[in-house]
Order: sequence, then C-alpha cells, then structure tokens
Amino acid sequence: MSMSHKQLDFPNINNPKPLLVISDDKLMDYIKCPDFFYWKYLSKIPFKTKPSFSDLIKQVIDTYMVRLLNGKILTIQEAKRQWDKIIDNEGSRLNEKQILDGLGIINQLDRYCRNNKLIVADINSPYQLNFTENVAVTGKIGTIRYNNDKLELFVVETSRNLPNQIILDMSLKYTLQAYAISKLANNYNLNGIRIYHIKSGSEFTTYRTQKDFDRLEKTVKNISKAIRENIFYPREDFTCYQCCYKNYCGYN
Repeated sequence: MSMSHKQLDFPNINNPKPLLVISDDKLMDYIKCPDFFYWKYLSKIPFKTKPSFSDLIKQVIDTYMVRLLNGKILTIQEAKRQWDKIIDNEGSRLNEKQILDGLGIINQLDRYCRNNKLIVADINSPYQLNFTENVAVTGKIGTIRYNNDKLELFVVETSRNLPNQIILDMSLKYTLQAYAISKLANNYNLNGIRIYHIKSGSEFTTYRTQKDFDRLEKTVKNISKAIRENIFYPREDFTCYQCCYKNYCGYN
C-alpha cells in the first residue's frame, strides 16, 4: 500500500524562513532514507519504534563513562545489575544470545578502561550549531577522553561487523560531533576520533579537517532545503524489508 505525502506548512521559499531546528538523529535518518524521515517524524501515523540491542547496551556504557567522569569506576557487579534491570524491562525484545553478548561487552569494556586508565573529560554535552540564520542542528556530543593531554572523541562500537576505515573517514555523524567540539571547546583541538570495536578488541582512529566541515555544512544546507520543499523519496537498500514503514513506502 503506497501512500502519498502531505505538503508541509512551510512558508513560501521566497519569503523569510523561520529557524529550522533539526536533531542529529533526524539528520542521519534523512540521509538514510528521506521517505523514512517523512513517515517517522512528519506523518501522523502512530508508530513507536523499539530500541535496538545497541541502544540498550549503550545505557550501561554511558553509565560507566559518567562514573569515570566523576573519578570512579563502575564495578562489574553494578554494571551487571543495571543490565539485569534493562533485561527485566526489555527482556522480551532480547534473545538469550543478546543477553549474554551484553554481559560480554560489559566485561570487555571494564578490562579496556582499566588497562588503558581511561580518563573521561566529558560526556553527552548538548549542542546547537547554527549553520545559517535559518538552519540549526542539535544533539549531544558523545564521550570525550583525554589521551596524553589531548582530547579524543571516544566511541564504543558494539556491532558484530568490523568497522571499515573508509566509512569511518566519511561518517557525517562523527564529522558533526567533531565540528561541535571545535565550536564549543575553543581552548582545545580535537586530536581525533577513536573507535573501539569491542567484539574484536580492535581500535580505529579517524580525523576531521576543514574540508570535512565544509562538506558537512553543504549537506546540512541541502537537506534543510529539501525538507522545506517537501522533497521525500524512498532510498532502496537491503534494509528495506526490516523497515517499520515499508507498508507506506513509495516502493510498495
């Protein structure tokens, strides 16, 4: 069943535009699929998406990082109790392997942080970046760590697949966070973005330059223009069959 989009009530493009504020998650969802963005955020269809395994285990990881920020270490027992509580609330959505994987991630994260004497400088600080007088992006900067008195954005990657360096170097999500740090932490220069792939124990580092920030700015401006002009279309890929909005998609 294919359904058409309703026109959004934005002012005429020739008239002064109000500030369009878009979150980083929404920005990434538009990049993923403009049609998905429309049905998720702009349509009136009541559909609540379920948190993924990565979303759930991230709650424990963030708690661990907040404790490090305060100069303490979350004990394995405390972390496992938090995971148990999440399982009690969301257990029907997790299979036995995922539950065990969560425990393995907790143990691996604890060993990594202790062995590397991880020092957290900040976590989940909110930001709003004004790209033009009419477009702003909001979000939260993830975990920032110290590495030899330099700042690094630190990402714990919990997926099964090993990260691809080319994809990491192109990731607009990381570019956006690096850009936010460069704007908000004027006294510090970001030394890089370190991704710790917890399943393999491998570490990857990617960097951002002004060229990446220029690309980000163009992307944000183009997407905001497309949203104002009601440009929404399906971007077909192998994940379409899992999409909760596939019954409304233009491909059906």
